[in-house]
Amino acid sequence: MNYKKILYSCMLLFIFLFINQQSASAQQATIMYSNENGKKLAQAEASDIKQQLVEIDSFIGDFSQSAIKKLKASKDIAVVHTGGYTLKMSNATTNMSDLVAVKPAWNNKMINVQEAWKQGYTGKNIKIGIIDTPIAAIPGIKLSAEKFFISKTYPAKATAHGTFIASIINAQTTAKKSISGIAPAAKLYSISVINDRGADLNNVIAGINYAIKKKLAIINLSIGISKEDLLGANETITKNPLAIAIKKAQKAGILVVAASGNYGYGVDYPAAFKDVIAVGAVEANKTISYFSNMGPEVTVLAPGENIKSYSYTGKIIGGSGTSFATPHVVGMLAILKEQFPKDSNAQLTKRLKLMTLPIKAPNSTYAKNMGIIHYPQAGNFTSLEKMAKDKAYITKNKKEITIVISKMRAGKKVNYTKEYKPLQKVYNALSTSQKTTIKTYRKKYGY
Repeated sequence: MNYKKILYSCMLLFIFLFINQQSASAQQATIMYSNENGKKLAQAEASDIKQQLVEIDSFIGDFSQSAIKKLKASKDIAVVHTGGYTLKMSNATTNMSDLVAVKPAWNNKMINVQEAWKQGYTGKNIKIGIIDTPIAAIPGIKLSAEKFFISKTYPAKATAHGTFIASIINAQTTAKKSISGIAPAAKLYSISVINDRGADLNNVIAGINYAIKKKLAIINLSIGISKEDLLGANETITKNPLAIAIKKAQKAGILVVAASGNYGYGVDYPAAFKDVIAVGAVEANKTISYFSNMGPEVTVLAPGENIKSYSYTGKIIGGSGTSFATPHVVGMLAILKEQFPKDSNAQLTKRLKLMTLPIKAPNSTYAKNMGIIHYPQAGNFTSLEKMAKDKAYITKNKKEITIVISKMRAGKKVNYTKEYKPLQKVYNALSTSQKTTIKTYRKKYGY
């Protein structure tokens, strides 16, 4: 018997089994590094690197259990995420049906976008990324670029969600079609991350990485996930891949706009992350849509029920959901970026919150402070800014103002300089009853 051959065969078998065991125990992980040392360490520990995400200091690869443990212990690694989760589209799918008796363009009338067009603002050359399903190649939509993080082979109907969103932002009006995109001169980037299983986390952060690389101005995220489903083991709300990717995008100057969700309570992520512009939905009568997730994280409201838009076939259909409220805000931000090119993103967000209509029947304290986006007449933001300052003054001096108004109602004379004049300066921001009191007092004393 040739013992050397037997020994050699056993060694080969051992090596084969060892490699297979290592391969079987390998796990895909998203690694976000804090510095160059972290990057080198993670690359050295990876058995296979799937995607390099340079803009967000990250990559996706396969790692052994011992490598994952080592990376988690390193101070040079920001996040090691091994849990795979899927973000869902935020449309209320029950209403993605053929359009029946929907008031023409009520949504555009409510947000007063026609006034922006009169002033010559159409979102010209503002680069917008739609991180969603693929977008159908139909005549009504003009795409500047496409990027796929899913298979390029998909059924036509798989483009429905992204196509509907794209046409709300960018639909080109023709003599035969009545759809008008809010920012028809904006540049749309289709960033495909959603397939029939939803939007895989790795695809979403890869899409955000692409948006940063292409220096986009705004990204539309009509997808969401609950806090419970978002967090992996030992992760916090600020230390997980999605949170870090979005923070990197914001740091790169991108306005991140996301749908609040459609369960009627709470706010989904990424909308609930800090400084993300979270969008809830309203009906044509200016009440909050029954399905719209609400919470203090919601920034503004926009039309999201029975909205006219293009289907993937090019046919006009109706749809409802915070998914479709979100692109109204994205389109309006494109207009504001064109009108105020020197504004920071914080300033643009402030303008967006200023230019709002009050909602009907607010059902919570935080809802009372929210409004529906509405472009100001003649694009005049000066009056809006004054109104905001006046309201802040009234809130700060509520006690003193109440005393003065009470004196007026009691027929007592007030000090012109110290009591009457300050109220006159903020007159337009006062309540109707307070204005009536001042008018009556003015007639009596001739002020």
